[in-house]
Order: sequence, then C-alpha cells, then structure tokens
Amino acid sequence: MHDRPREDAGLREPDSPHQRDELAARRRLYDIVGWLGQDPAITLDTRDGVVGVFTATSNAVLRPVALDGAGIRAEGICPAIQVSVWSEPWLDWVDSSGRRATWINRGMGLGAIQPLLDGEGGAPLLNACFELDDGLRWEYEGAALLRLFARSGADWMLNRTGRAVFARNTAGLTNWHKAIGQLPVYWFGSWTLLKRMPGHVIVRLADYDLADEAEVHIELNRPHPRLGSGLRYTLGLARHHSDRERLAVWCDWLNERETQLAIGTSHIGAWHIAANGRLAYTAFIPSLIGEVLPNLPRDLLCGSVARARAAIQALTGRLPL
Repeated sequence: MHDRPREDAGLREPDSPHQRDELAARRRLYDIVGWLGQDPAITLDTRDGVVGVFTATSNAVLRPVALDGAGIRAEGICPAIQVSVWSEPWLDWVDSSGRRATWINRGMGLGAIQPLLDGEGGAPLLNACFELDDGLRWEYEGAALLRLFARSGADWMLNRTGRAVFARNTAGLTNWHKAIGQLPVYWFGSWTLLKRMPGHVIVRLADYDLADEAEVHIELNRPHPRLGSGLRYTLGLARHHSDRERLAVWCDWLNERETQLAIGTSHIGAWHIAANGRLAYTAFIPSLIGEVLPNLPRDLLCGSVARARAAIQALTGRLPL
C-alpha cells in the first residue's frame, strides 16, 4: 500500500503534503456524497472519512487518499478517491490472474477486477482510482463518471440480463463524434494522429521516449454488451511477450499499481492481455457521459502518455521482459 494509513496522521506535521492532499480529497468526496444523497435509491453510510454507497444492486466504498506519485509524478503526492465495488460470491471462481487478464478485465469495460489486497480470499473487487487533478475535472462535470461508477458498478459487473445497463445517449455520442473530428494531427509532442474515420481514431504516442512503444484506439462504433453505446478506449503496448502466464501476473500488478499510486491519469479501466498477445489497457465509457464530458476523447489521449510511460518504466525496472 502506497497511500499513508490514517493511523499515521498524528505523526505528520499539520501542514504535511500528504495531510493536505488527503484533506482535499476528503472535501471533494463530501461534495460528491452530497450529490449522491439526492438520489432516493441510494443509502449512504459515512464514518471515519470513508463513504459506503448502497443500492438494491450494488455496494461500493469511496475512500479519500493521498497517493505517492509514479512515472511523471514520481516524488510527488496526489489527492485521489479510490472506489471499490463488491461482487456476489459467484465471482469467487474467477480469482485467477489468467482469467482476469484474458477474459474478465478484457471485457469489463469500466474498472478493473482485482484480488483482495489482504490476501484473505473472498470475492474479487471492482476497483477504480480517480486522481483529482488529472485534467478530467472531477470536481465538476467529470464527477458524473465517478458517481456512476459508485452507484452502478455492480450492475455491469453482474449483469446477466443480456440487455445493456445504460440507454443510448445520442447527444453524448454526437459530442464525441465532433471531438474526434476536431482532434489535431499533432498535440504538443505527445501524440500523432495516424488515421481518422467516422467514430474512430488511431493515434501513436510520439513523446521522445515512447516512439513506437504504444498506440491508442478510440472507437464509438463498438457497443459494449453490458454498458451499451459509448466510447471504447484502448492503449496497446507494442512489445510482444511470449510467456502469457507471466503476462497475466503483470496485468494484476499493473492494475494494483494504478490503484495505489498516482501516475497522472485516473484508473478507470483495466490492464489485460489483448487478442494479439500484448499488454493493453481498455476502458469503455457509457454514452451518457458524453453530455457532461464532450472533450473526453482528447482528454484520454492526453493522459495516455503518462499511463504508457509509467507502465513501461514499471515493467522494465521491476519485472523481466
């Protein structure tokens, strides 16, 4: 665990960076709780700075933290809100890194199924980590995605109806189509647009240390079987690895790392093994979010450099390739 346990708070100076950032996260969390509390279908339980969000179909816990930085944020500290959604016992049997990497997390869409950190067993959790200063404006419009995750996370994790959880939102999709059409060919040395089609763009990360290391696809024309219509974001690493069993362990490790460290962009998807056998990070955002975050395609591309660099540095520095 890289976030500081609350029991240590008395050992820090009152104005320590961790204490200030955890306080900032807690204040933002209370704002979000105020919005959630307006929904009559939600029951809230707030104690010791942690918030439980309960509906008829979902149980979630929101926790404010101050995370140590990694990648471009190494040596820094970032306020964040971690969200964990509990599943039903039927998911116990998928507590396998291979199944998570090649099946569950490849198709989950929003959030990552991760094992319990205490190693005591039980059903895996659906996790996300929202960094409050990652550029997606979680204090305003972007908080709609955080609220959706906390309120409905178990709905798409456990959906057995065969129908999409969220209805198609034409206005949101229209906003994202416009945003893709307006993406510049080159963005501040971070990425270069390779191909643009209606509702689909392919981008290569062009930062000096990421040349030919990663590619990003954003697609609007591939509905998710559980989440419905929306935006599919995929960051694929270029390196090929032959040991799929080890790759699956790395996916678990990268997902846990993104939940426990601040890399400069929020953890709203999952690392998994793509069909081509390479490491990839995928997130699927329902179309209703397009109304409040019309520029999400550009924001996700801008955050791709931080995610790719942090993953490559972590793998090359700690794990054999």
